[in-house]
Amino acid sequence: MTLADVKAWAESQHVNCEDVRGGLLRCTDVPVVALGGSGPLINRLDFGFTLADQRLVNLSAWRNGLTSVAAAAQMDAVVASMRERVGAPSHEEGRRSAQYLAAGPLHTTLVQYRFKDYIADVSATNIPGRGLSLREHYMSARD
Repeated sequence: MTLADVKAWAESQHVNCEDVRGGLLRCTDVPVVALGGSGPLINRLDFGFTLADQRLVNLSAWRNGLTSVAAAAQMDAVVASMRERVGAPSHEEGRRSAQYLAAGPLHTTLVQYRFKDYIADVSATNIPGRGLSLREHYMSARD
């Protein structure tokens, strides 16, 4: 995908996006159905592109203010989807459970995938006074 492809998608889905700087497009309050999925609203969705050819190489999604139940369920859904697409995670820390995430401030669960040309991370963190924050990060590691 290119910057032009993502901008066309955003327009067709009525998603609010802005050019933050060269190579970074930020979309806010993205309904997951706009991406063909289900789950809680994506509060911030950043698309990173190479400057030379405007090819998509980096994607980060943040969901904020989730309950521990919603965060654990969404994390499980992402991990299940990743397992189907790329296999088992390379590394996991914490527990993917609502009880663990709700047990205290800054309780964090992390699932990582590492390949020669692809990196993905999914994490959930209990932010005091703000609920759970779930972050997905996908990055091409090709030149």
